[in-house]
Formats: sequence, structure tokens, C-alpha cells
Amino acid sequence: MRWIELCAGAAACTLAMATSDKPPQPVTWLGGKRRYAWQLLEFAGIRPQTRPEVVELVEAGDWGWVWPLLVDRGTREAICEILRGWAGRGGELLWRDLASTRPCDLEDPELAATWLALQAGNALGKAVRGDTTRWRTAGYGKLSPSAVRLGFRDRLLPGHLATKVDRCGRLLARMQPAILHMTVQEWAERGGLHDLGAGDVVFFDPPYAGRTGYGIGLPRADVLSIATLCAATGATVIVCEAEPLPLDGWHHIELTDRSADDRPTQGQREFVTMSRRPSPASQGGLFA
Repeated sequence: MRWIELCAGAAACTLAMATSDKPPQPVTWLGGKRRYAWQLLEFAGIRPQTRPEVVELVEAGDWGWVWPLLVDRGTREAICEILRGWAGRGGELLWRDLASTRPCDLEDPELAATWLALQAGNALGKAVRGDTTRWRTAGYGKLSPSAVRLGFRDRLLPGHLATKVDRCGRLLARMQPAILHMTVQEWAERGGLHDLGAGDVVFFDPPYAGRTGYGIGLPRADVLSIATLCAATGATVIVCEAEPLPLDGWHHIELTDRSADDRPTQGQREFVTMSRRPSPASQGGLFA
């Protein structure tokens, strides 16, 4: 089986596939699929601890430069050592000190450790971006009252973060992914579709309609075209979006958790559009 994640980002489904435990995630990531990872894999008939013959992570965005460092054992250990060295400092104070550094003054693995720590503490899990002279953040994320009641002490705990980073790096290394630094369109144009066939799975998580920057780099027409081309090879294609996609003969389900009075429990509604009906064990009568 070939497993392809397009717009891979935090690679939640790939990480979930590598373990039978709770799907891991090194840091909070807005738009990540950790919450739904096992459900999405189940739709494709993929069991935990599956090892595909080929794994490709395409257009991983901000994660594109971090994942190769975490897959490499020596660099991962150096990053985790730096994170553990920060364990005695207060979360918010440490975060603000790191946010004041200049990315251009840092080199790997310190640059990666800094980015991971900033991302772990960034408000709402929004992406931390760095240019040569400054980090662009959303501010330090405060714990909610419910999190405090559950016993959480701070959003950024460097020692705990090091443990999560180490685990995720080990799991991803086990999958031996090809991390492709190209756009989804370039992947399709350069032969990414050629080796796809029956039994392969393409998971596509493009920017959601209504989000900032939607359609700038990956317009809806390209999403529909690439999904259709992938499905034409016989591969199973799963696309996540904020609404069902208009693809004839495909199947849709809303992933969003709903309350007892049928209201979404979170603001963002999320849907799967799938090229075939899901595996029998996951259907539950939910697909149209």
C-alpha cells in the first residue's frame, strides 16, 4: 500500500497509523487531524500499526523543515536535549524570551527547538512563523478554566514537550516517509500519480473554505481536479474540508462532534468527501 498525505502539515494520520495508542501530536496545531485520525484511517480500512510500503508527505507547510530533523535520530536527540534544558524555566516567561529571539541568529537544532516551544505555547494552536528578524505569533495561550480544573499547570512544559517530540519523531522515522518539498500541484504534475493504484490511499487536507488565505495557493478547482485524478487510478481518496465537495458519486460525512441538541460543539464544521464508501466497520449508516 502507498499512503500519500497531501497538505500533510502535522501528519496526524501518518503518526496515528504508526501506533495502537492514542494518536500523538508534538504540539497543538490549528487544523490538525489528530482528533479524527483513527476515524479517518478506519474509513480507508487501515488498522493501527500498519506499515505502508511507501509513505509520502507532500506540502507539509511549516512542518516541512521540522519533520526531517525529528526523523533523524541524532538531530532529534539534540532538539530534545535543548528542550529539557529549558525545563526549569516558567512556561510563559520562557515563551516570551524565545519569542524575542531572531530566527536568523539560530541554527538547527536550536532553531527547531525554539519553533516547537513557541508553537506549543502559541494561542489557539495558530501557526508560528519566522522570518529573518522576528517570530510572528498569536501571543501566549492561557489555560482555560476547565484545563486548570483537570490539573494542567501551564501551556508550555518543556520537559513534557521533549517527551512528545521524541515519541513523534521515533514513530515517524518508523514509517520512513519521503518528505516532499513541493506543492500539491507540483506533485501531481511531476508524476506523483503514476504509481498509484488499487489498494493505495490518498489523504488530502487542503485549506478550508472561509479560512484566511483560502484558495490563494490551492484553489478549489485544483483540489477537485487532483482528487479526481487520484481516484481515477483506483486509489481511495479522502478529502477533508469545511463543506462537502461537489464530486459526483463520492460520499460525504460530517466529522464535527455535535451536542445533544444537534449543534456543533466547535465553531468549525468539518466534512469528509470520499471516493468510495468507507470500510464496512466504519459506516454506521452515516455516509450519504
